[in-house]
Amino acid sequence: MKVELIESSLPKTSDIALATDSRSQTLLAQLYEGLYVFTSGTSVRRGLAQDMSVSKDRLTYTIQLKQTKNALGQRVTAQDFVDSFRRVAANKTNSPYGFLFEVFENGRAVNDGKMKPERLGVKAQENDRLIITLNQPVSNLKELLAMSV
Repeated sequence: MKVELIESSLPKTSDIALATDSRSQTLLAQLYEGLYVFTSGTSVRRGLAQDMSVSKDRLTYTIQLKQTKNALGQRVTAQDFVDSFRRVAANKTNSPYGFLFEVFENGRAVNDGKMKPERLGVKAQENDRLIITLNQPVSNLKELLAMSV
């Protein structure tokens, strides 16, 4: 599959954790599909999330992933999301989006550099199940997970 984008200048970065300009975000949105995807306004549809269940206390989300492969033909796994979330949330990455993960368990401490990224409230269960634990219930988690980062 060939995708051709026409822009008046090159994107500033292809790093998903650091892209803040619209050209970079447009490129990244075309290259990568997240768990959820914005359709119009604040409406979202499933991306790589096949299903999501929520605990009764609304603090633990279990996301079943679709079976898919990346451009290199490698399987996309829950651990790929864990690694990406931890990288963005980590203080040393200095991502302008690190604050988004402060709703995750230990998110603020990880973003402030007081805890290691491995303590962020996200883990992989098998290859196709992602577990997210929150500090408190969040009404817009799907929208958060649809952000390009």
